Amino acid sequence: MEFNELIETRHSANNFLEDVQITVIDLEPIFEDIKLAPSAFNLQHAEYKVVLEKDLKERLC
Repeated sequence: MEFNELIETRHSANNFLEDVQITVIDLEPIFEDIKLAPSAFNLQHAEYKVVLEKDLKERLC
């Protein structure tokens, strides 16, 4: 995919596929990589909250 095509087709991720479940095992390596990535405004100290329970997700929405 070309960079311009990526930009033009990118959308905000607010509505996810309901039948796709992400587990803690899936998330752990992602967060390990995030800690190593450079960030704007020196956000390496950022803290992320993960909500996996469906009813709690709905309440947060």
